Amino acid sequence: MSVQNQPNRLLKQPEQFLGAPCLIAGADTVRVQECADTLRAAAREQGYLQVERVDATERNFDWDELRAVCVSPGLFASRRILDLRLSQAKLGAAAAAVLTECLETTDPDLQWIISLGEWSRKAEQEKWVKAVAESGNVIGMWPLKPNELAEWVRGQAGKRRLTLDKDAVSLLLWRTEGNLLATVMELDKLALAHPESHWNAAELGDYVGDSARFDVFALVDEAIYGNALRMRRVLRALKGEGEAPARIVPWIARQLQLMFELADCLRRGQNPDQLLRTRQVFAQRASQYQRAAARHSPAQWRQLWIELGLLDRLSKGRERGSPWVALERLLLRVALANDDGRRFAG
Repeated sequence: MSVQNQPNRLLKQPEQFLGAPCLIAGADTVRVQECADTLRAAAREQGYLQVERVDATERNFDWDELRAVCVSPGLFASRRILDLRLSQAKLGAAAAAVLTECLETTDPDLQWIISLGEWSRKAEQEKWVKAVAESGNVIGMWPLKPNELAEWVRGQAGKRRLTLDKDAVSLLLWRTEGNLLATVMELDKLALAHPESHWNAAELGDYVGDSARFDVFALVDEAIYGNALRMRRVLRALKGEGEAPARIVPWIARQLQLMFELADCLRRGQNPDQLLRTRQVFAQRASQYQRAAARHSPAQWRQLWIELGLLDRLSKGRERGSPWVALERLLLRVALANDDGRRFAG
């Protein structure tokens, strides 16, 4: 049974998607994560108590690791969740063969939850995707259309016990430029500061103006636009206000991934408009993003994204060192041309 593009059904009745492999795919990370979290929670309630997380997003991933997880018995529970993360649907022949084989011979006590960071017509035609569709469920999510964003925001606000009137929703979408991750972060801030509250546009505008004079979005924007001095000023203000570096890392990661994709698109001489629309970058900022992407090569943007891993570990106390120093160095390299960025970051 294959159920496509019905994330709302999964969110309302996740138990109906258990007992068979489930693929949740889409470029909107927030929506994919929400569906996957909901399904994992439902699985735990049904006795799937052990989670086997397999991150196959790296190019050099050893697919024998997946095969080993599938055939190994659970250490702590007979019913397990296989949480497989993929960045793209197109796999090499050997990788696709292993994944298809594992899907066809899977243990009935192993609940597959596959998260895929893209969705397209080509992805639907991949052999392993068809294998999931034949035996389980495929939730392929296209980016929300502009006329769907307001309803989505109201739903997210409701889950946080917040209510926003029509104008407040429009203001929030304008501020975050329709970016779902940024919108969720703003709603989280509202819920923490003012639980179970109601907001109109005037109140929300006053709060946003007070709380976001220097914020994460401004910090990353200044770096992306090449404004190194203003970026450092915002960074020091955030540090003084007690902001946690760990909260900044996800937004940086998303923007670096976008810069890599955009730089690669420009390198190949392709029109970037479709990519920017897919990532909910408003037309008013499209030219600024293109100029920013051209500051580094695709390989350099990818390297910055990889190096963000060190900052993530520092911000969580898993490495010794100052996360603020590492954050400033990384953003200087984002803001400046490669040679200047390395010199100033040093």
